[in-house]
Amino acid sequence: MWCSKDENSETAAASGQLLRSNELGRADAQPRLRETGRGPAWPVQRIAGTAAALLSSALAPAMLMTAIWHDPKVAPMVFVFTLVIGLGHAVLLGLPIFLILQFRGQTGITACVVFGFAIGVLPVSII
Repeated sequence: MWCSKDENSETAAASGQLLRSNELGRADAQPRLRETGRGPAWPVQRIAGTAAALLSSALAPAMLMTAIWHDPKVAPMVFVFTLVIGLGHAVLLGLPIFLILQFRGQTGITACVVFGFAIGVLPVSII
């Protein structure tokens, strides 16, 4: 849906997203969050995004293993076991690597995919 310039600016102002005037024409312009008295909302969004990524990286294999398990009586136990193993890998191996990369400013889709693959392959290669 196309909005007029006034509707678009009112929507951005209402949601707290402000763009600098020199960034309006750029394709890579990112919306800036308006700072409130408590500070910017970025740390909360980063923590929530990281927590959601950790949880989803553990839930995906747990749900897959539960779906393909042949005995329905044991499926809930398989789900919990796989979820614990997946969360262990995500928190103990993935989170420190992510925090190091984030501290260095090198987080990106390529780095996350490469290190996520390495963490997933690590237990199999040890065995």
